[in-house]
Amino acid sequence: MSRRYCWEIKSYNGSHTCTRVTVSQNHSKLDSNIIAEAIKPLVEVDPSINVKLVIVEVQSKFNYTISYHKVWLEKQKALESIFRGWEALYEALPA
Repeated sequence: MSRRYCWEIKSYNGSHTCTRVTVSQNHSKLDSNIIAEAIKPLVEVDPSINVKLVIVEVQSKFNYTISYHKVWLEKQKALESIFRGWEALYEALPA
């Protein structure tokens, strides 16, 4: 505690997960990890979800317009995180 009875965080080793309800187009805290974690539940339910549906979800959740390419990259990141690598993802694909 400081002299004014306020807490001061010196360092934090975790990832930044808080966001505001509305996000400007140049939001510096809305990085790829936050977007990948936000779409992870969608990708877990349906790994073959259409990228355009994920774009709509990101727009509704963060009020942020994201490019098709960025969503595709974040979907790949979420898939890799869910299946713990590409080999397991390939094995999970239907024959």
